[in-house]
Amino acid sequence: MLVYVPTAHWVFAPDGWINESLGALDYAGGLPVELSSGASGLAVAIVVRGRKDFERETIRPHNLPLVIIGLALLWIGWFGFNAGSALQVEGSAPTTFLNTQLAAAGAMIGWPIIEKWRLGHVEMLGVASAAVAGMVAITPACGEVSPLGALIIGFTAGVVCCFAINMKFKIGVDDTLDVVGVHGWGGIVGVLSIGFFATAAMSGKKGLFYGGGLDQLWRQAVAVLAVGSFAFAMTWLIAKVIDKAVGFRTSEEYENVPGREEEVAYDNETLDEIRDRMGGAASPAREPATAGAPQGTAEQQDAALLAEIVSVLDRRERDK
Repeated sequence: MLVYVPTAHWVFAPDGWINESLGALDYAGGLPVELSSGASGLAVAIVVRGRKDFERETIRPHNLPLVIIGLALLWIGWFGFNAGSALQVEGSAPTTFLNTQLAAAGAMIGWPIIEKWRLGHVEMLGVASAAVAGMVAITPACGEVSPLGALIIGFTAGVVCCFAINMKFKIGVDDTLDVVGVHGWGGIVGVLSIGFFATAAMSGKKGLFYGGGLDQLWRQAVAVLAVGSFAFAMTWLIAKVIDKAVGFRTSEEYENVPGREEEVAYDNETLDEIRDRMGGAASPAREPATAGAPQGTAEQQDAALLAEIVSVLDRRERDK
């Protein structure tokens, strides 16, 4: 609320300073949604700090088909998100719908080209990420550019975001879900692209490539700097307060680090020692009771086993 509400007012309200005074364009929320999420994600990642060996141990989805199903649902929703921002079925709504599709398609061309060049192969996970990057980038521009511009914006976003997701390793920021690389950089590409590809037919303003010069481009750049800086600073303060009050991180012993003890549901080391003692020579297995036999021997065996368990648990507790 402290980040989204002010930025949304700046962009969408008739008296918002980005909308009224600056004159920057954002059709469906590239500034308060996409760029803000990237800047805020960066701020939180810095405060929380990275997992140990996060550069060496990459977290990948365990079920790729579910990733694709999720992408399909997200894709359908994005049509409503962008085209629905027209608030009507006439006018710019059909073009924003088409632009959303074309931008995703363009990104799904650009990203795999870079992935093939860098890795030697193309991954389905990269293609799915590319589609999201394309739709992120076209969100602010979907009602401001032509279909050709949307295709180019999507392609550019795919290339830029494919490089951007690896920046986390260079700067040491554990952006596990690539929010900065996809939403942050994708939002920047989309907002700035309006300054290049805006058409009078769609937005009433002209970008650099349509005879508008640098007038719209510098306005878009100022909006990017303003919203990105505000979202980062405000989120960093919120995260710092939370970190000082209750803390974000778990203790190191529960971090999943290769070569060290991983997080488990049970203390298997203690359980294994108890089993060894219960089955070892010092604690013979309990003999089955027979009808009419005295119970003293069985009770003594139970007490001995319980004493062994208690001694192991007490020692473990002291070792902590």
